[in-house]
Amino acid sequence: MLGKTAEFIKIADQIATRINMGDFGENGKLPAERELAEDFNVSRVTLRAALKELEEKGLVTRVHGSGTFVNSDETKKTLTNNEVCFIFELIGKPVAENPFTAMCLDGIGRAAVKKGFKFNLLPMPEHMRLTDYLRNCPALMPDSKAVVLKYDKYYQENAEFLKGRGHIVVLLGPADEKTDLSFVDIDNFSGGTKAASHLIRSGRKNIAYMDGPLSDPSVLKTFSGIQTACLQEGAPFNMKLLKEITPWEEESAYLKMKELLDSQMKVDGIIVRGDMASLGAVKAIREAGLKIPQDISFVMYDDFAWVHRACGINLTAVRQPFDKYSEAAADIADEAMKKISSQKTVRIFEPDLIIRES
Repeated sequence: MLGKTAEFIKIADQIATRINMGDFGENGKLPAERELAEDFNVSRVTLRAALKELEEKGLVTRVHGSGTFVNSDETKKTLTNNEVCFIFELIGKPVAENPFTAMCLDGIGRAAVKKGFKFNLLPMPEHMRLTDYLRNCPALMPDSKAVVLKYDKYYQENAEFLKGRGHIVVLLGPADEKTDLSFVDIDNFSGGTKAASHLIRSGRKNIAYMDGPLSDPSVLKTFSGIQTACLQEGAPFNMKLLKEITPWEEESAYLKMKELLDSQMKVDGIIVRGDMASLGAVKAIREAGLKIPQDISFVMYDDFAWVHRACGINLTAVRQPFDKYSEAAADIADEAMKKISSQKTVRIFEPDLIIRES
């Protein structure tokens, strides 16, 4: 008897997961009992017990002679109001060791204290759709009414899925201006312009730029800013000095910097995105017998204190206010939950150039 009970509850949980994933559509109809029983390889008696369990929970409505239907309105009622979930792709380091994530959590935490909402987080594996992740780990299905969603290549699909479940979604990072989502971003065009202008006005004419792929909107905007500054200052950017790296990997930037220096191309200034990448590039410059800033001026496109200590020099840096922009995203989510504002909100934060020794 206990085995059968466990079996129908297990089947009910699996069907509930498919409902939460939107497999049957909003207020959609479930397949016929016979078909579902075959899909789950159980008897129709067990399946009916599972459907009854779901009906008692309010997830489905059974209509005699018509079938079983998803009760989407009831599903959305299960979301917890006055609560924000931060969903982000975990890249490179564990949460506790990632300075970007730490700054974002600090910002959301400040908003939570100020506004009085609860918050939690859902770290995502790299390069995975949210729906795929939740199918594998259904217990992690977010039940917070509002979600702050960090930009990644699947953000549009992820946002549509979350909106379909009744979540309020605020995007953290670059978004298409045509989107109906509220979003918060950093003005990377301005950051790139400031970094390149500083180097050129310091007498540097051959500037290299190391970052992720140009298909990333943040990278493209930064590079556009660098190119614009170079043209305005009369030192056009040499495309051979654009190097793609993995910003959160030391080895990637180390090898690219070494390759660049070995090529004998003239480089007297460089902009590098990322903490670990900056560490790798500095290492390669020093191994080549060159000095910072005497031979090569250096701008780190990030500003994390541990990098300066590790490099033994206070690097000039473009400081991105990740704490302020994540706080703003959480504020927008809270206002939407409390129905203070239902309008699309966009906030763009200006990065600061911090001039130091490099």
